[in-house]
Amino acid sequence: MVLLPLARVAGEGVALRVVEFAPEPDARIGEACARLSGTAQPIRHIAASVGYASMANFNRQFLRLRGMTPREYRASFHQ
Repeated sequence: MVLLPLARVAGEGVALRVVEFAPEPDARIGEACARLSGTAQPIRHIAASVGYASMANFNRQFLRLRGMTPREYRASFHQ
């Protein structure tokens, strides 16, 4: 198998960083929101399934982007 530099694969003169290929945090949190509101799956499983290895990071990012914790978000659908 031949591995080519990313610049050659993407095209000459194209400067891309690896993080540009990673899903945006907002997209991952958006997917988590859909699962929190539509399933009874444990929050830790949802966090892992959208790419967060750390619950602390997931909670911090969720709070920053949505203004509430994942638990509070889920509870808002079951009142």
